[in-house]
Order: sequence, then structure tokens, then C-alpha cells
Amino acid sequence: MFETRDLKLITHTNSEAFLKLTLTNTDNLTLILRANPYPGLLKLLKHKDIKVISESITSIFNILNIKSNLSSITQTHPQFNQISECGGIEIIFSVLQLQGKEMKQNRNKAALCLGFIFQAKEISNPNMKMIITHIKSLINDSDVWTKNTAKKVLNGLALNAVNKVEIEKGGFKIPQ
Repeated sequence: MFETRDLKLITHTNSEAFLKLTLTNTDNLTLILRANPYPGLLKLLKHKDIKVISESITSIFNILNIKSNLSSITQTHPQFNQISECGGIEIIFSVLQLQGKEMKQNRNKAALCLGFIFQAKEISNPNMKMIITHIKSLINDSDVWTKNTAKKVLNGLALNAVNKVEIEKGGFKIPQ
């Protein structure tokens, strides 16, 4: 629906309903994944409504997180190619670059999504090194969930030697 429908006709109610589907069990997420939800969800990241953007990046995070939990952390995320092929890395990165206090949680989730996507894979684009910087800053977040997720994501990124060097710049110790 999201992929083919005019962006102006997609409402917060639509994105909220999809988000609720991603808050279910692994079997449901597996079914969602078979339908390749990324092109439609990525389209929603360009929406004018901040709520739609928030629910879309959270849906992407939920799908990536469950696949990350089910796969070996020593391998590239199983959805890397699927997201990369539809320009998803660049689109999610554009959310990380959005400004404004109301976008903070979306930026955080975008950074964590990208961290999952690049699990055990080098972030070779110099401009995207800010992903690592942003995730490192989340280690000191007051929210326990954010802090713990950032630790998990940093450990996945650090499996790549180049990323590990970037993470450890300035004497940063990767938390376990």
C-alpha cells in the first residue's frame, strides 16, 4: 500500500497501524519481511508528517532488530542487500541528518537502524562515519533502552576492523 499510494494520501493512522503489526511476534515479522516492506516504509520517511516518519523509522527498526536477534552477529545483517538495493541506506541516513528537537528520537532510531544494517560490515562512505559518532553518543543517553541498544549496535559494528578503529577513536572503550 505505501509503495504505490500517493504520499499525500497516507496518514498517521496508516503508519500507526503498520507499526502495531511490527510490535508482534517473530512469525508475523517474518511474514511482513517476505512482502518486502522496505520500499514502502522508506518512501514514508520522506513524508511531511513527523508522526508518519517516526512510525516508519520505528517499524524499520523493529524489523531490523528481530532479524538481527535471529542471525549471527558475526555476519552482515541479513537485510543489508534488500535495503541497499532500494536506496534505503541513503534514505535512512537522510533521517539521521534532519534537524530539530522534535526529530531527536527519529535521528537516534535512524542511527541505530544503520548500525544494524552495517553489522560486521565496513561503513566506507566518509560522510556516513557520523553514524558511529551518533551511536557512541547514545551510550550516555538517559534512556536505558537507548543506551543498551547502542551498546549492542556498537558491538556489531566493531566486528569490522575499520569500524572498530573508528569507534575507538579518542580512547573510546566499546562497552560490553
